[in-house]
Amino acid sequence: MKPMTIVEKILSRKAGAPVYAGDFATVPVDALMIHDSNAATTMESFRSFKRNGIMPGTDVVMVMDHFAPCPTEAAANMHLKMREFAAGHNLRLYGEGDGVGHQIMCEGHVFPGDIAVGTDSHSCTYGALNALGTGIGSTEAAGVLAYRRMWFRVPESIRVVWHGELPAGVTAKDLALKTVQEIGLRRAIYKVLEFAGDVVSRLPVEDRMTICNMGVEVGAKAAIMPPDDKLLQWIDRRPGTARTFEAAGADPGCAYCEVLELDAGQLEPLVACPPMVNLAAPARELSGKPVSQVVLGSCTNGRAGDFHAAAALLAGKKVAPGVRLILVPASRQVLTELINDGTMEALVRAGGQLIPPGCGPCAGYHGGIVGKQEVVVATTNRNFIGRMGSQDAEIYLASPVTAAAAALTGMITDPREVL
Repeated sequence: MKPMTIVEKILSRKAGAPVYAGDFATVPVDALMIHDSNAATTMESFRSFKRNGIMPGTDVVMVMDHFAPCPTEAAANMHLKMREFAAGHNLRLYGEGDGVGHQIMCEGHVFPGDIAVGTDSHSCTYGALNALGTGIGSTEAAGVLAYRRMWFRVPESIRVVWHGELPAGVTAKDLALKTVQEIGLRRAIYKVLEFAGDVVSRLPVEDRMTICNMGVEVGAKAAIMPPDDKLLQWIDRRPGTARTFEAAGADPGCAYCEVLELDAGQLEPLVACPPMVNLAAPARELSGKPVSQVVLGSCTNGRAGDFHAAAALLAGKKVAPGVRLILVPASRQVLTELINDGTMEALVRAGGQLIPPGCGPCAGYHGGIVGKQEVVVATTNRNFIGRMGSQDAEIYLASPVTAAAAALTGMITDPREVL
């Protein structure tokens, strides 16, 4: 066989025969996440198949994260239908406050070498665990429920190699924003970003999730990291069910459609300017722009390490007058850790407002919707017009450190000035 990229190897194992970029493969799905934003269509489509039940073999997870706690009667009625469907088919259901589906999947449902899909574009997060993670439509999800299998056209892979040392104040979020800026919004459509390099190997698994989470912002089908001892030890420490798995690394000499060599040592804290994620600029160039709200959390940067980084800057201080600091951990597990180690108390004492784990303000569902001409600095993944409420608001994306600096000073600030 010819040498294979990580994704070619995963799909070949699942297909039971060698497949390469451009080939088609029908494969079993190891894990599926369905969230409340599009569960109705999935359930309706599944019923149209007229199956006696769900095909066994896929770890199916239903999550109430976008409308949790329910902001409308329609959302509450949707949750009632999800509870009924999950109970009727013996599916695992995560309710209000349990967290964002992507974080929940990574906390115990995705393993290296898996094919893990979700009804949300940021399912590419699972690639941090050396899984082929990608978003699918509601009707595709219904097909997985009915048949356990789905087809792929094997994507080409872009190898993204990060070298060097992260400078002070620079985080995994800055690596992600720079990657998006470097590649642009269309260059990686239906391709895989395969990350590598000494910088990536030194990152905690949680930081790798941040980078893979934003792979879809360049149109990528998936983003993926190679397996290493750090990942395998992290998997072993997770609570919950363990099972056998087979991690997949790229073969020497495999074919990439493109290779990018990037120097982390040249980075500085970045901010993605509205209205597009690729419009990244150094925080120092935007220094002084007044801020109305700061959102710390989401499936991009809602893990314990993100809050630890913010608390290191804010603990014992106060959020600037007139600034709202919204705290939204990615999961109940993360929130529990932050309560137990005192981080959440420190951030609340600094002026933060804690809302239940979930998606909340990220896409303007609840818990931090902004008004006309307000300016937001968020650790989320998208800054489109109207994303968090008003069409006239401005959303800037940044790392937890840069976001905390904005909350402290009341304006966009290079965090190196206040670290």
